[in-house]
Amino acid sequence: MRLSLLSLALLATGALAKDDPSTLPKVWPRCDSPIYCYGDLLKAVQLSEIFPDSKTFVDMPTKVPRDKVLEAWSKLQAAHPGGDAISKADLKTFVNDHFHPAGTEVVPGELPDFVQEPTFLNDIKDPIMRGFAQHLNAFWPNLTKRVDLSTICSDCETTLIVPKHDFIVPGGRFREFYYWDTYFTFQGMLLSGLYNTSRNMLEDFFEQVRTLGFIPNGARVYYKNRSQPPFLVQMVKSYIEFTKDESILKDGLALMDREWNFFHANTTIKVKDPKSSKTYIVNRYDVINDQPRPEGYYPDYHTVEPSGLSPKGKAQLYAELASGAESGLDYTARWLNQRDHLNKSDPASILRSLAVESYIPVDLNALLYMNERQLAEWHSASGNHDMAEHYDRAADARHEAILALLWNADLAEFRDFNLTSRAHSEVWCVTNYWPFWARIYPEQVLDKPKEWIPRLFKPIRHLLDRYPGAIPTTELDTSLQWDFPNAWPPLTHALAQAVLTVYDDFVLSKKKPGKEHHQDSREKRSDEDISHSERIQRRRNDRRHLQSIRHSRIYRRDTSDQDHDPSTEEEDAVPEAAAVASHSSAIGITRPTNIRSPKVSNDPYGLYTMTRDIASHYMASAACGWYTTGGSVNGLLSRLPNVTDTGHMFEKFDATVLGAGGHGGEYEVQAGFGWTNGVAMWLLFQFGDELAWPENCPQVAASGGQHQQEKRRLFWR
Repeated sequence: MRLSLLSLALLATGALAKDDPSTLPKVWPRCDSPIYCYGDLLKAVQLSEIFPDSKTFVDMPTKVPRDKVLEAWSKLQAAHPGGDAISKADLKTFVNDHFHPAGTEVVPGELPDFVQEPTFLNDIKDPIMRGFAQHLNAFWPNLTKRVDLSTICSDCETTLIVPKHDFIVPGGRFREFYYWDTYFTFQGMLLSGLYNTSRNMLEDFFEQVRTLGFIPNGARVYYKNRSQPPFLVQMVKSYIEFTKDESILKDGLALMDREWNFFHANTTIKVKDPKSSKTYIVNRYDVINDQPRPEGYYPDYHTVEPSGLSPKGKAQLYAELASGAESGLDYTARWLNQRDHLNKSDPASILRSLAVESYIPVDLNALLYMNERQLAEWHSASGNHDMAEHYDRAADARHEAILALLWNADLAEFRDFNLTSRAHSEVWCVTNYWPFWARIYPEQVLDKPKEWIPRLFKPIRHLLDRYPGAIPTTELDTSLQWDFPNAWPPLTHALAQAVLTVYDDFVLSKKKPGKEHHQDSREKRSDEDISHSERIQRRRNDRRHLQSIRHSRIYRRDTSDQDHDPSTEEEDAVPEAAAVASHSSAIGITRPTNIRSPKVSNDPYGLYTMTRDIASHYMASAACGWYTTGGSVNGLLSRLPNVTDTGHMFEKFDATVLGAGGHGGEYEVQAGFGWTNGVAMWLLFQFGDELAWPENCPQVAASGGQHQQEKRRLFWR
């Protein structure tokens, strides 16, 4: 069904929140379970360290109804009058008597759309790398789960937010599906042809928005007070790009509107630009919370309670811990308010400096900008020009705010804005590049790309030259898991998309992005000077042009066309390719995830090579980690001796040691792993004809080794 034929009835969303966000109520739902979310029972079990991971207990469904559990707990308390502590042995017996093992109600699911040999494998030239990709594809059934409530009594309690369909999990301790994880896992799922499963997971996300108003951090009730980076719009966009199934918008568009409305009501803040004194509305992570996170109870409690803070200060620190979890980057020096004299042996002391709510994040606002532009396009294509205009206005305002508040010309970087110091963050983070993924270009870059583009990516080239593994999140070694030396799959994907977007716009396009597409309200005709119908027609013309070029030659690559160079063609030979970047950046639509940008001989900035190197480093980390934990390819790569496992994909890597999993955080490094596999498949799709199996993978422990700063040689064809 064509978008233009969708019924206007699907656009009924209710009033969008166009009010001053400071007047809007906080409307987060709360977890109300006295077993799993608050209370003496939760506190006693979690602080007893019966389980080394606090998530274990809150993932254990009850064996009897809630009232029976609480009645038994009251009796156990009564047997210890005068505040006598219940022994660890008695607590363990109580838990064993009244709770099933963690994840009892999550059982293996079915994957009826599984494809044994998806087509993207055909473009991977190196036979060992292709065999590795086949193993990744074959692992999807292992990550597929469903909820079977027949495994527990009908009145028993579980923390699961029960989905209607089977779903793919990250793996390890993560027995449920998560919000932002799923976008990156989707990149592999869609390449693997898991279209029905992807659609079903989107429907379950929509159901969460329908019932809760938003998508929680993960599909557990203890996550109901926070979300994660809002990737729903981008997931739907990727799904449509791969499947052409626009029927998902029939009900989904209204629900994506609702999610946007929820973020507007709950995470926006007014910020005055210290340079111009102009006030902007932007978003931050700001969770309402005054107690330990149930799934992180022990570390939260021992971070906050010995801190010496006042009751108000403790409540704020609990909120900061939850806000850090909502950001997805839990935790990093990026969110600290002081970084001097950090005690790496005591992460709790470091976390007492958390100030997540004091930062305007670059990545969050770039993502919301992408969402607003995409929602505007869908509404315009369906005929609802008022809604399209609403989102375009929101995106225009955010575009201006990002350039005003987050761009640092002296550093040639976007940086988080610190609300306390009213200055840019001092921490370099790989998330600084997300605005380029969103096609947000500062005026200096547009005016003098030859001077500025090399400056933009100088830190990335430095890291590629210095370390053998994937790009680390920051350069600060704090012991926190989202800091050096850890490198994370989702941030690798976002960085690769950012560099490829700049490559598309400034190298492949003969007509570079023009200033006319990025003028702020001080430079362009004001809205008062343009009629409503004229604004609508301008947007419509831009979108029609974008749709006509969506699948133009600039976004195709055949093996016979590796050295295609658009600069050598006649001016009118490929008019679509010549204009794609400028028109795309005009309305902020991100590059499709199901395309590959062609390699050209004339790449003055080395952007294609840089993206390939980013991919090479990531694939070396992933491949060596898999190989050193028992991975093998029949007839091509033998399993290492004395290794009994069959290969692991880690959720994070050590940038300094090829094949080493990352370390730090509240739990052991996890294997599986949904987003690691998804990003690996996407990078192999992008560069599979050039990436080769890394030579001489070091044999390292799965949890990572000592930081090795020597450069190891990487190979590509």
